[in-house]
Amino acid sequence: MRIAGFIHTPAALALLLTVAGCSKPPASAYEQASSTSTGLPVGQNSAGEGCTLQRLADGRADIYCGSWDQPSAHVQIGGAASAATLPGLAASSPWRAGLDAAYVCEAPQPARILDGVPAEILPCTQRFGGWPYVALAAEIDGKVYYADGVQPALPAMQRGIGVVSGRVPAAAAGQAGVAQSDQLLAQRLAAHAFSSGDVGQYDALMALGAQANQAENFPAAVIAYRAALALQQKKLGADNPGTVIPMLALGLNLSNQGLYAQAQAQFATAAALAPRASDPTAPAVLRYDEALDALNQGQSQRALARLQEARQAYAALVPPALLQAQPQAAQNNALFSISAPAGADTLLADQVTLNSPVTQAALLGVIESWRYQALVLERIGDRAGSDAAIANARRIASANGLEPPSLDARLDRTRAVLAS
Repeated sequence: MRIAGFIHTPAALALLLTVAGCSKPPASAYEQASSTSTGLPVGQNSAGEGCTLQRLADGRADIYCGSWDQPSAHVQIGGAASAATLPGLAASSPWRAGLDAAYVCEAPQPARILDGVPAEILPCTQRFGGWPYVALAAEIDGKVYYADGVQPALPAMQRGIGVVSGRVPAAAAGQAGVAQSDQLLAQRLAAHAFSSGDVGQYDALMALGAQANQAENFPAAVIAYRAALALQQKKLGADNPGTVIPMLALGLNLSNQGLYAQAQAQFATAAALAPRASDPTAPAVLRYDEALDALNQGQSQRALARLQEARQAYAALVPPALLQAQPQAAQNNALFSISAPAGADTLLADQVTLNSPVTQAALLGVIESWRYQALVLERIGDRAGSDAAIANARRIASANGLEPPSLDARLDRTRAVLAS
């Protein structure tokens, strides 16, 4: 039995999440404007890149900065608020719940923006990607306005709130004064100076690496992942735990080429970073990639042990009901849809859990771990165990409505290998 080159889990998960209809909050995160050049100018971000605002439905807006073709920030209108209730909304609200699903945020810090508007600023970090992020809540004329984006976009976010609220005339948006970041944000900006273009370049490199990895063009994947890692280390620091995922991707693709010593060097460094990563799946990804590295080297028992550890680590991040044969989530049409239904006044805690990108990634990690466990068990002659493992993968995928063509194809290929 031949097992093809192994696929890095986050790469596979990113593609599977895309086909399954998953998205990250907020709702406007992937809405593309027809042209960033036709937007309303809202000045520069902290990296000196020009930013424009694109209005969307329901009073929302996306802000584009520099050369990045994805929004650098998002603005939306909330409900009634006052200066007194603003700290509570920034600490606990549907907006904050959605934010926490995809970002790790510190406690809100009071601030004044746009010449005296009360605001709360939250320093954050992307769970997936590791880049510094920032969120902002401001009260204007009895309403709360929310914004979130990559850290350099904070000045443009303030101007965006001014435009959406009507406090700042559109014609004056590019020149509107903004509050200087407080000491903590100033320290973060100084320590991690990067631009929206840097994030866009990183995302493009990671996407290229994932595509090459999926095509089993591992030399090309190594080039892309090595460049992504170098870029992020240059901007965030070599010891920043946010760099662990491109590091692991690089390590596995080196292993896929038989460069085991180089791969081990990446895994060893990643092992020190993973426990501190903002991505809670990082320790599971480490175990999973170590398993595939062991399998590359013909170490089936070590691979099996690592896969079991990875599956347990992924499963710990998933509500137990989702791992059962008939999870309640299978009846929830909102599963794998981050946005609350239109008109919803509340965002239930269990809905946030189901919609969390962490839950989605971990659930797919469980499925992939079972799938590879089936291959390893077949290799060592345990056909009954192998059949049970692939059945578990299929059962969990089917029970949760996770049957996009790419996942079906991966499971079908595994069954074909087992039958050969």
